[in-house]
Amino acid sequence: MRKIRGFKLSLRFKEIQRRAKRAKVDLAASGLGADTALATWLETITAKAQPSVIYDSFPPETAAPTGATSIPGLAYTLCVATLGPDIDAFSEAEVSATPQRGTILDIVLAAALEQAVGFVLALVQEEAQAERCVLSPIQYITGSAPLEAVLSRLEGHKIGVALSDAGLRPLRSTAFSLSWLAQRKSRAKS
Repeated sequence: MRKIRGFKLSLRFKEIQRRAKRAKVDLAASGLGADTALATWLETITAKAQPSVIYDSFPPETAAPTGATSIPGLAYTLCVATLGPDIDAFSEAEVSATPQRGTILDIVLAAALEQAVGFVLALVQEEAQAERCVLSPIQYITGSAPLEAVLSRLEGHKIGVALSDAGLRPLRSTAFSLSWLAQRKSRAKS
């Protein structure tokens, strides 16, 4: 099992602006219309986030947790990623102080969690390539029993992730699996 805590997130304000525009969110109405205001706010969010991941790879004969979809392959990897517990408190305080920022905050935190997932995905992909494998698409794990099994197997408490009636805690957390598939050999052209 590998655990990585406190890696750096890089929230790019142009990307956030693009996502906000696509979601039809008026940044000016929430006081974030200027590039400097948005960049400063993103730095505050980055400072509050404590991204962490925990993951491990298993041979195919090790049963995947019930409900965790995996494609038959040479191995599979289970992962849990989180933005940390402080981001939930920050989100609540931010939305209660400035309700107009609720939607843009959801967009920003979704982008941050995507970066955390991308971080662990790159690490697993390196390992898979060393074994001449490719990874299946991400299979997100949902449902109480599968999440509980994954958190138990990976010891999610080591990065502060637990299961509650509402799902994973902290809220900005996710669990997923990846299957390792044999890379097809290319035919030599003569």
